[in-house]
Amino acid sequence: MKINEGPKIDSTLHKGLKKIHTDTYKLLANYRTVPGIEKLISAWMEGIHRSLDQLGVMKEDVNMIKLKDLIVEKVNYTKELTPDERVLISAFARSGREKKVGDFEAKYIDVPLESEHSGDIKKIAKAPIWRTGPAKGLPQTERTGSTTALFYKGKEIIRIKEGPFAYPKDVVKQHNAAKYKPIPRYNGGLALVANGPYERKLRIALGFIASETVKGHWVDETPLRDIKKAGL
Repeated sequence: MKINEGPKIDSTLHKGLKKIHTDTYKLLANYRTVPGIEKLISAWMEGIHRSLDQLGVMKEDVNMIKLKDLIVEKVNYTKELTPDERVLISAFARSGREKKVGDFEAKYIDVPLESEHSGDIKKIAKAPIWRTGPAKGLPQTERTGSTTALFYKGKEIIRIKEGPFAYPKDVVKQHNAAKYKPIPRYNGGLALVANGPYERKLRIALGFIASETVKGHWVDETPLRDIKKAGL
């Protein structure tokens, strides 16, 4: 090997990964009917994902994650969430009311004005959007310059998006198209904006929100768009 030349993807790597896959399958096959196995495997997989993420060798495509894939265990929301937490989450989902309970907080936030990123196509192309995660491409602008968001441990998780709105990428695409096509417009609602992986308490809270809402409450093109109930 030459100086400064690192390892490459080769048969050794492929064989090693295949062996890990095979050995893991054989091991778990012996325990697939054991009570609590789903919870154990979920925690183990989260650890693997965190380790791979730290190595920089795997990035999850959060757009492909459905809520039912985030929670693999049956949840009793009355035991997992306090009464005050359930009230806060329900109130936020329905009316965007401000409140703080434990690690959860619903509050008003200032956001970029939509009027400052409209009209001129160059301004539209530079409109602030989410670059990654489940809300990738969603404009962060609002007509009023403010909205309400749900935070968990200081991190924004869900934002209420006013509608109807258009994705900046759609506007730019229509502008550059040879033939005119109507720009798709989407209804507003709740938008999951935080990247995964999500820790257990947050997953439970997301499941509770999903159980309290229906498809029409959510912004189109979010991972929760098809979920009427968590069912877990």
